[in-house]
Amino acid sequence: MSLKVAFVVIVGLAIVAFFIFRSSDDNVLETDGGMVTVGDMSKLVSSLKASGSNGSFAVVLVPGTAGSDGYDANLQFSIANEKVGFDWVLLAERNIKDKEKVISLAKSNGMSCVSGTMNEVNFVRCSGRDEYAELGQKVLKEIYGVSSNQEMPLIITDFVWDKKT
Repeated sequence: MSLKVAFVVIVGLAIVAFFIFRSSDDNVLETDGGMVTVGDMSKLVSSLKASGSNGSFAVVLVPGTAGSDGYDANLQFSIANEKVGFDWVLLAERNIKDKEKVISLAKSNGMSCVSGTMNEVNFVRCSGRDEYAELGQKVLKEIYGVSSNQEMPLIITDFVWDKKT
């Protein structure tokens, strides 16, 4: 499977999952991945690497960050072309607004970021160094002020995850 085809599948699945499992402050969101904290990012990426394959992904939703569109900011770890990467999918208003901040953090971590469009959805994929969990933690803490114990909904597909309830 080519990188382009794999990424089309990942972005397509993420789009569907995003709209199905969107969260807001008004309700409690139960997802197939349960809840995660900032401290779970290393375990999350390790689990994705260990048991995932092309098309597998994990989306972390950041409660309380919704823009006027009602969608919370979110970050994604995925596998495309047999490689894990960090994806910033530009669907939510907040993700679009914070795109440059995320790219700056990724570049300061020695990663390269490539913009693209698949299925009429813009995205940024960051890769190059194997520090995706650390980048996720920095995005959550530095951009969104997420505390160490704040629980966030997790959407997963096609890998083994020890779900917290």
